[in-house]
Amino acid sequence: SQKVVDYLKLRASVGLVGNDQIGGKRYMYLPDSYKVNQAGYNFGYDNPQNIQSATEDLLSNPYVTWETALKKNVGVDVAFLNNRLRLAADLFHDIRNDILITRKVIPGVMAFSSSTLPPVNMGEVENKGYEIEIKWNDKIREFRYWIEPNISFARNKIIFMDEIPPTEPYQAETGRSTNSLLGYLTEGFYSEDDFADLSNNVLKDGLPVPANPVYPGDLKYVDVNKDGLISVADMKFIGYPTRPEYVLGLNYGVSYKGFDLSMNWTGALNRTVSLNGYYRIPGAATGVRAIFSYMMEERWTPETAEIASAPRFSRKSVTHNYMDSELWLRDGSYLRLKNAKVGYTFKKSAFLKQFGISQLSLYATGYNLLTFDKLKIVDPEFNDSASEGYPIIKIYNVGINVTF
Repeated sequence: SQKVVDYLKLRASVGLVGNDQIGGKRYMYLPDSYKVNQAGYNFGYDNPQNIQSATEDLLSNPYVTWETALKKNVGVDVAFLNNRLRLAADLFHDIRNDILITRKVIPGVMAFSSSTLPPVNMGEVENKGYEIEIKWNDKIREFRYWIEPNISFARNKIIFMDEIPPTEPYQAETGRSTNSLLGYLTEGFYSEDDFADLSNNVLKDGLPVPANPVYPGDLKYVDVNKDGLISVADMKFIGYPTRPEYVLGLNYGVSYKGFDLSMNWTGALNRTVSLNGYYRIPGAATGVRAIFSYMMEERWTPETAEIASAPRFSRKSVTHNYMDSELWLRDGSYLRLKNAKVGYTFKKSAFLKQFGISQLSLYATGYNLLTFDKLKIVDPEFNDSASEGYPIIKIYNVGINVTF
C-alpha cells in the first residue's frame, strides 16, 4: 500500500440561498407607499386650520421576491507525512440572480424616477475564486512548531444592473467588479508654459479646455475621448476595487518545555483606496478643517514643480483639483501582525506546591503590533476615508493564570 497520502477527501456541493435585505424596508412589496403632507389643506370658508393629508409616494410591486444565489463548490482535503502536512483547497463559483435593485432605465414619457419606483428582481452578479489552507505541525523532541498559511482570491463581475448607457463605452459598470472606482487620468500639473495668455487663463492651442478656470500648479487631466474638452466623459475606471481580491493569513507558533510563542498575521492585496474629504482637500470642503503635513510636503509650488505630487493650495481651484482622479488613489495592500502571545508555564514546581499551586502561567499579548503598508496616511483597513476615523489602537496585555 502507498505510504505518501495519509488522508484524502474529495468534496463537492451545490446550494441555493436567498436574501431579502434592501436597506431597512419593512415590506418589499409596499415600502413607504404613502407620506403625510404636513402642510395639508383647509376646508370651508375662512378656516385657517389645515388638516393633514396623505399622498401616494412609492409604487408597489406585488411580484417582488427575495434574491437567490446559486453556490457551487469543489474541494479537497489531504494529509501527508504522518499527518504533519495537511492541505485544504476549494474552488467556488456563485451566481446571484434576481438581485433587488431600483430601475434606472425609465422612459422619459413616464412621470417616474428611481426614487418613486419599487424594488425589482433584476440584478445579476457572478463571483468566483479559490481558497487554500496549508498546515504543518511537527515535533523535534521537546520542541514543537506549527505554521498555517492561507490565501483566498475572489473576483466578481456585474452581469446585469439595469444600467443607463454611459456617455462613453469605457464607463459602463456592467462587466466590471462591484465597488470599482471611476475617475480622471492625470498627466502632471499646468505650468506657465501651458498658457498663451496667463492673465486671462487662456491655454495654448492643442490643450484640452477644462470645465473650470485653471492656473499654474493646477492638476492637468487627460482628454480620454479626444474631443478637446475635459468633462465627465473623460472619466475611466481606475485602480482595483475597494474590496481586496486577495486575503492572506498566517498562524505560527512554537513551544519548548514551558515556553510558548504564537502569532497571527493578516494581509490583503489588489485593493485600492481613494482618499476623500479631509484626506484629499486641505482644510476639507469648508476650508476650516485640518491641513495634514503630507499635504504641505507634497503640494505644488514654483520651487517644487518638478517633484510635486499634489496640486497647489488654492480655494478657487478646489472644484477642479479635487475631483475623483488617479492622483488620489493609494495602494491599499498591507501586511499586519494582528496578534502575538509569548508565555511561560511552570509545572510540577516543588516551590509552588507549597502554596497549593499545581500550575502557574505568565504571558504577554499584543494586538495590532506591526503594520506594513504603502498608505501611511490612514489605517489600510479603514473603509471610508471620507470620514473621520478613530486611529488604530495597539493593545498590550500582561497576565497570570494560576491553577490550584
